[in-house]
Amino acid sequence: MDMPFKIIGNNIKTIRVSKQISQEKLALNAGISTTNLRQIEKGVANPTIQTLSLLSNQLDVSLVDILYSNPEEMKEIETLYKLLQMLPQQQEAAIMNMIQTIINLLFKQNDNERTTLK
Repeated sequence: MDMPFKIIGNNIKTIRVSKQISQEKLALNAGISTTNLRQIEKGVANPTIQTLSLLSNQLDVSLVDILYSNPEEMKEIETLYKLLQMLPQQQEAAIMNMIQTIINLLFKQNDNERTTLK
């Protein structure tokens, strides 16, 4: 099974290439460095939800398309994201920060479990 960051990176690259957008153009339009985008696409960077949101906006796809290899199974996530976008910006940012914290904790827990199993 691929690591989540590798799936995310592969999804971004696949979408970017299918839309014939260069890494340089996407990075510039999303307001991130080309190096950061390369690391995200390789699955070695831990992008924030905000960065993934910027990339999805520039690629004209939903976050679900970027986050999951099978978006059909994740329609609930897309619905929640749409609801989140309807909130005032300050509330949306606070919730996005909470989600990012939870994701980081889960990845840290998974990394610790994998280390223990070795």
